Amino acid sequence: MTTNVRRGRGVVVWALLALAFPATAIADPPKASGGRATDITQSTATLHGRANPNGNPSSAYFQYGTLRTYGATTPAQSIGSGKTGVAVSAPIGGLSPNTRYHFRLVVQWGNRVVFGDDHTFRTAKQPLGLSLVATPDRVRSGQSSTLSGNLSGSDAQGKQVKLQVNRFPFSGFEDFGNAQVVDSAGNFAFPIVHVFTNTQFRVFVVDKPEVGSPIVGVVVPVQVHLRVARRVHRGKVRFRGRITPVSDNSAVEIQRRFHGVWVTVARTHTTNNAAGSSYFRKKVRIRHSGRFRALVTPGGEYVSNTSRVHRIRVVRHK
Repeated sequence: MTTNVRRGRGVVVWALLALAFPATAIADPPKASGGRATDITQSTATLHGRANPNGNPSSAYFQYGTLRTYGATTPAQSIGSGKTGVAVSAPIGGLSPNTRYHFRLVVQWGNRVVFGDDHTFRTAKQPLGLSLVATPDRVRSGQSSTLSGNLSGSDAQGKQVKLQVNRFPFSGFEDFGNAQVVDSAGNFAFPIVHVFTNTQFRVFVVDKPEVGSPIVGVVVPVQVHLRVARRVHRGKVRFRGRITPVSDNSAVEIQRRFHGVWVTVARTHTTNNAAGSSYFRKKVRIRHSGRFRALVTPGGEYVSNTSRVHRIRVVRHK
């Protein structure tokens, strides 16, 4: 009799416990295990882990950051309420190149969480890259320019860069001046005191010559000086001009502004004179007043340029 009473009391106790503590609450807690990173680039990676809900409706996510305090999390994803391990993965982005990151898997059920072990990975290095710009990139013959740029990449600090030059007629690049050590931000600058003809420049990393900048050009336009009478009679008008530096046999176009467009009305070419400059002369039949200029297109040594605009008024004979 006593034994049956005790058994009855035991059944009641377990029934009360079942009501007070549902099975999901007294089941074994979930587990978070494993940890690896794949598809690692300079700024992205995919995190992997394994979680076992142990019968608890659970979700899982990763914490990650450059320190063990983490700071960033991936979106939570449901892993069900099974009793076997479930693979969990999540892509992450916005990472810095060549940087060590910590991460761990977190499993949450209800308002409770369980943490996996801390794991680390390192993002890929950023390859070295060179930029280059000329300021100014259009100068008069004999004027100066500055070649400046930036060396970027994970291993940029302390690198030396070398400038090369290729002058018209562009027969090949050759070293120019001394190498420079880039500053802490990867910046550098090479002053060019005189540029006499169209010139190309580039830089490369001294101990990694395969890393070079794009080719940058500094061009030298010819200077065109045009003389013509402002007031002429209807008929042929003489245009006279000279260009510097000397560029013989350059194409010359006498142009008139017509409905907003420059139209070529005559052509000639330059010849040399004793004063050390090239000149041109051309008679052009003009019947109406208008605005005129000369466009000179030299060979590859210089680039084309125009004279200032002259306004010519045509008057009739009295």
